[in-house]
Amino acid sequence: MNFIAFKEALSPLPGFSLSDIKKVDKNFHRTRLTEWQNKAYIQKLKSGFYTFTDIRKTDSTLNTLASRLYPHAYISNQTALSYYNILPESNYGLTCISTLKTKTITTPIGTFIYQHVKPNLNFGYTLITQFDMTFKMAELEKAILDYLYFHPISQPQEFESLRFNQTELKEKLNLEKLNLYLSLYQSKALNKRIRLFLAWYNNDQIPRRQILMKKEKLNLEEKDILNSLEKGEWKSVSDFTEKKALFKKMAKQSIAKTKRITLRVTEQDYNLAHIKAIKDGIPYQTMISSIIHRYLTGQLKEA
Repeated sequence: MNFIAFKEALSPLPGFSLSDIKKVDKNFHRTRLTEWQNKAYIQKLKSGFYTFTDIRKTDSTLNTLASRLYPHAYISNQTALSYYNILPESNYGLTCISTLKTKTITTPIGTFIYQHVKPNLNFGYTLITQFDMTFKMAELEKAILDYLYFHPISQPQEFESLRFNQTELKEKLNLEKLNLYLSLYQSKALNKRIRLFLAWYNNDQIPRRQILMKKEKLNLEEKDILNSLEKGEWKSVSDFTEKKALFKKMAKQSIAKTKRITLRVTEQDYNLAHIKAIKDGIPYQTMISSIIHRYLTGQLKEA
């Protein structure tokens, strides 16, 4: 079989294996593959699997190749979430789930990333056909669960920094199916991450405000900040976790740090401070410091 006949027979496939070749030519000699690679007619994607060098790198082509390059695999994680317009498109690689070992296949036309799950988690995908090409794609609910299964999340706000599209989720996500699939994972860690996801998904701001208002009386500046936050005027930074740890450390150091001062008061006030401190069961220095702090922060006002 010459190359023209070979290409005509196999061009409907985005990629072909030795078994595909044998179906169209039982007497095919493997030496022709080396010859055609040297002439840049075909290119090897992995051992025993090839594609034509002039292949069009469409989403359908790459998705179909992903399902064929590695057995028992379906597209999920970032690539599937991008397919559903939940996450921006990633240039890093095409992400898949497989019951085989975790593996990354780097080819001339792209990188294919396969993450391992147990056989009992190999579910929740559908067959999609585009332009006569068929591939396995995780359902939206399964793609979310797979993504959070491999990506630890500690705060609801992190979904903003990850650029999850809440509008698309509201239109497409089936919460009943999500919870059904979640129960099949039997993972406490994943259960926790899904709770954080649902808190973000449901815009769970009002309950947090009610709890906060009960815990402490907010001053005007704090109320303005909270109102602005609930109106959606604040956006999480991309490195939310690192920034949070930094400012938490700064705040702790700022609060803990004290400055020694000399304060002159009348003898009468000095004695009254001692008496009041004894009644409250605290050192008089602590009581005076508390009074100054409350006055300066607007919590203590003249009658």
